[in-house]
Amino acid sequence: MVRALLNAASGASESAGETPIDDERLQTLVLMSALYGANKPRERLDPQALYEEMAELRHAVWHHLRGQGLAPQTATDRILRFDRALSTALRAALSVSG
Repeated sequence: MVRALLNAASGASESAGETPIDDERLQTLVLMSALYGANKPRERLDPQALYEEMAELRHAVWHHLRGQGLAPQTATDRILRFDRALSTALRAALSVSG
């Protein structure tokens, strides 16, 4: 799932007027998220653990982007796309865990 999130975040540049996440990347992300969510029953969902897991993912993405030496605007665009991809992934994971 992490690889699908990073792949979605590395998509087209929004500042160039392109689609933030193409259909193929979005489908892969939703599929990986659904598989991930299928292993986490909703009745045992711990909101704090979920928040901490998302924070760890964001930290890993920042570490990855920082290591690439991207221009500030490019890094910002990828962070914003990652955040939208993470929201999509979370909704997909939760929709199958209930």
